[in-house]
Amino acid sequence: MDEPVLSGRERRILAQIEARLRSDSRLLDRELRTMRLYRPRRPRLTAQLVLGGLGVLVAVSGVMLAAGVVLARPLLIGSVIGFWAGGLVVLLRHR
Repeated sequence: MDEPVLSGRERRILAQIEARLRSDSRLLDRELRTMRLYRPRRPRLTAQLVLGGLGVLVAVSGVMLAAGVVLARPLLIGSVIGFWAGGLVVLLRHR
């Protein structure tokens, strides 16, 4: 067969290229094995955030309700409903 003959320098360069390709292939294989199409949420963290958000909602709305009663401001008392609605929308959209 008439194959081209490579010089010693060309064989070394070819060996280096092949070695790089083999190491890239292993790296690519590892990346593809560990790659996920989606990142699952950590349920514990999500539950903690929701519970924390509800705690903040209760605390702030309690203060607003108490201030509305003490100051006799019906608008402040009514704003508690809006605060809860907005807070629940934010918490439910986070999931």
